[in-house]
Amino acid sequence: MKQYTKEKRISTNEEGLAIRASSPESGPLDFLLGILEIESSQGSDQAIAIMIILKYHEMSDQVIGLCADTTASSTGKDKGAI
Repeated sequence: MKQYTKEKRISTNEEGLAIRASSPESGPLDFLLGILEIESSQGSDQAIAIMIILKYHEMSDQVIGLCADTTASSTGKDKGAI
């Protein structure tokens, strides 16, 4: 994500993770739960962000499945987020 600081008039690149949820009851709709800034794209940082947003929305005990892109940081055998 590009982040612009108006006071300093600079833009920087930050790591971010968008987290969405859907439900069989919502039909084709899904919901953006949040976009969190993370320290890095490592799977461990992604996993922490996912747990934070699920706990914030009181959904951590309602998840029955996860889906991610196919990058190693998301799905890697040893250090993937999922």
